Amino acid sequence: MGWGDVKLAAALGAILGLAPLGLGLYIGVIIGGAVAIVVYAARLIGFNRILIPYGPYLVASGIISMLYFRSIADWISGQL
Repeated sequence: MGWGDVKLAAALGAILGLAPLGLGLYIGVIIGGAVAIVVYAARLIGFNRILIPYGPYLVASGIISMLYFRSIADWISGQL
């Protein structure tokens, strides 16, 4: 993460609040990790100059967390 990603996470925290921010960061790591696996697999076949920006995954996870936080939190508490 660069400083731009940190500032974006702080802005998401100011907009969403603490609990949805935690869920949003977790979802962002999941989405970014899935894309990173695909990118690293592509590097094995010769695509060497692919960079992975983290900001779009933070924004996507922030939107998911903003729209679906309550239903995801209810689902998680039902699983416990």
